[in-house]
Amino acid sequence: MRQWYKHVVGIETSSSYPAKDHAWNEISGRYVPVNDFYKPANWRKQSLNNKQASEGSIDDQKQAEELFDNTMKQIIDSYNKMLELGIAKEEARIILPLNQYTEVYWTASFQAIMNFIELRDDPHAQFEIREYALAMKDMMFELFPETTKIWLDVYETMKTLSEPGKTIK
Repeated sequence: MRQWYKHVVGIETSSSYPAKDHAWNEISGRYVPVNDFYKPANWRKQSLNNKQASEGSIDDQKQAEELFDNTMKQIIDSYNKMLELGIAKEEARIILPLNQYTEVYWTASFQAIMNFIELRDDPHAQFEIREYALAMKDMMFELFPETTKIWLDVYETMKTLSEPGKTIK
């Protein structure tokens, strides 16, 4: 969600105006149970030459999965115990990890969605966010087939023209 949220376009987000961020609404853990978490099917290695990237797979997938499962069990148990103690959900949730799935309603322009797809459907994008971009691209082709094709054709042309030494034939 932190990567996706960067793609809000056309709304004012810097002031304390009551309607700021009005185009993005996330379901709150205060009102719905928190019990769905992302778990990678494959644990990747940290890139040696890019601190923002991963590459390949680690050798000991089983140990990584065991560490993850044990940690998640402890976190979920602690969260539930905090709730049983009567601690407010808004406070108890501070121990929940970033891999918690969420539900959002995104009011976005065609431009904002295509910008998201352009940036996140890229080999350099993190695997998980790229999967969402590919799903969004499929949805846009289903809803707006001609406009999406034209947009992506223009984007690819502009991308090619911006590469040093490249020309369009």
